Amino acid sequence: YTPLGYEQSKQAYPVLYLLDGGAHFHHASGIVQFLSAQGVIPQMIVVAITNVDRNRDFSPSHLDKLPTSGGADHFLEFLSAELMTFIDEQYRTVSYDILAGHSFGGTFATYALLEKPELFDAYIAMSPYLMWDDDFMVKEAEQKLRPEYEHPIVFYMTVGNEPNYYGALAEFTQLVET
Repeated sequence: YTPLGYEQSKQAYPVLYLLDGGAHFHHASGIVQFLSAQGVIPQMIVVAITNVDRNRDFSPSHLDKLPTSGGADHFLEFLSAELMTFIDEQYRTVSYDILAGHSFGGTFATYALLEKPELFDAYIAMSPYLMWDDDFMVKEAEQKLRPEYEHPIVFYMTVGNEPNYYGALAEFTQLVET
């Protein structure tokens, strides 16, 4: 998605990288269009990323019961070395990138924050499945969250009516807040 008037302007835009883009592209780009028209957020480019194997791409660790799991590091490398480079070369972008993911995509967004916090300026994790592999992401946060970062980073996390998620999310929230 490019903002209305993109082709006629010379303006550069921030980029929202949207995980599970096939399922979320239309409502996410519609929200971006609506909020930017209201002046609530800047206009931005939305890049919908589809996955052929979510277990592989979004999981930060390998589980034997899911043979392809544990490929989040490779997927993060693809995003940083290939996709983001391509988008910056092909579109007029400013250096403000946002990663958004829901459920297992939110798990990956959280993983990206912990592994390469400087890669994105903002991370949106909607109902992230942080219970993966016996609360792997919470344990990673205990080790990898920093008291300070080189530049400001925004991390927004939300959860719907999913009581099974609350324990791990509460632990993670406490780590972020301290």
